[in-house]
Amino acid sequence: MNEDAHRNAAPETATQKGRRLSGYFSWNILEVVLNMGVMPLLLVPVCTRIAGEETVGLFLYALGIVSLVGVTPTKGLNNALLRDLSATEKSCQPLLVRTSLFMAVVAMAALLLVALVVCGGWMWQGTKSTTTLWWIAILAVAFAARNLQTTGSVDLTVSRSFAQRMTWRSIGSVLALVAVPAFYLLGANGLPIGFTIGHVAALVLLLTARRGLFLERPLFARDMVGPLTKSWLVLSLVTFFVASGRYVHRTVLGSCYEMDNVTVFFAAAATLEICIMPISTLGLFGFQLLSAHRNRDRFSRRFFAGYVVATLVGVPCIYFLIRIVATWPLRWLYANQFDRAIEPLWIMAIGVSLTILMHASRPFVQKFSSLKTLGVIGIISLAAHLGAALVLIPSRGITGAAWSYTIGHTITSLAWFAFLLVGFLGSRKPTATS
Repeated sequence: MNEDAHRNAAPETATQKGRRLSGYFSWNILEVVLNMGVMPLLLVPVCTRIAGEETVGLFLYALGIVSLVGVTPTKGLNNALLRDLSATEKSCQPLLVRTSLFMAVVAMAALLLVALVVCGGWMWQGTKSTTTLWWIAILAVAFAARNLQTTGSVDLTVSRSFAQRMTWRSIGSVLALVAVPAFYLLGANGLPIGFTIGHVAALVLLLTARRGLFLERPLFARDMVGPLTKSWLVLSLVTFFVASGRYVHRTVLGSCYEMDNVTVFFAAAATLEICIMPISTLGLFGFQLLSAHRNRDRFSRRFFAGYVVATLVGVPCIYFLIRIVATWPLRWLYANQFDRAIEPLWIMAIGVSLTILMHASRPFVQKFSSLKTLGVIGIISLAAHLGAALVLIPSRGITGAAWSYTIGHTITSLAWFAFLLVGFLGSRKPTATS
């Protein structure tokens, strides 16, 4: 149910609203646990035990390279839809979704072709990294499928169909566990192949189940392509810049050192992501809830002041909580990497604690700020993460990776928080959504 429907319906009681929002949040938590937790909680620990640090490190390295570009193309399009779909006439919304999916298919086909040609060209020149290139090419297919999957379900957020969205957003991550039996059948190559089979199968299931929406004519509207493209390009760049923080450090580390270092770094980073998952889930859920609101007028300056204070208090609380609990999942999930990962983990815990500023700010800034503002934040994020990584990792190895991770997250989080303070606690201006 969208915002207009809630306005026209009978007023909700506090109990009804609490029950409705808790239902939404429960489905959202399950989606995040399955979509973001399956890999660090199950896939990587199991594969590390059966395949070894070097093989899994190579898999994570190839996955990191693909992820730098792979999560970007349609994430920007999806965020554009979340910003704009609620303002579109209800009768036109299905056409807008089909148009966005058509654009995503074209973009994914082009990028996949480029990836295959580039990898093929390097192999044809006789590079020694043939296995890495093969794996990158295979994983590019997985991320193409994953991009189309998210675009094909983004409208379910605005319509508040969180149970359906959880199913389609999570099934690929679950089916990616096929990588484990694929390893036993095909050896090391089974890891990227099984991972890809899982995501492609998930896309096929989604397109089959929602074929009534996707195959209705017309498949796309030319007049919708231009406005979508404008938001898409800016938000995709922002996504690329911001998402680089999750992948650039292990990519640079794998380029400079042995692959077992990538596995150890991933163990520390994954443990911290597990610890911070409740906060990141709240941030994602906040943006999804705001997707149905057309402006920020219903949020007072007093609300934002209290929100800022609560956010600032949360930073030291989360840091000390991480200091208390982080050793348990690290020792349990990554026992063989524990001794080498614990020191980088404590360094990275500083930056992860400060990401609360980003997670709290991003829903409001991403929904209601201008595209120019988001572009500035994205550039700051990329410069912080990549600059620190290139300076510190070649000379200091995994310790340098940990410090570059913390520096990147600290600067990025402060940038998000600064725009929240300026945009929402400063003088109130008309909402800018484009």
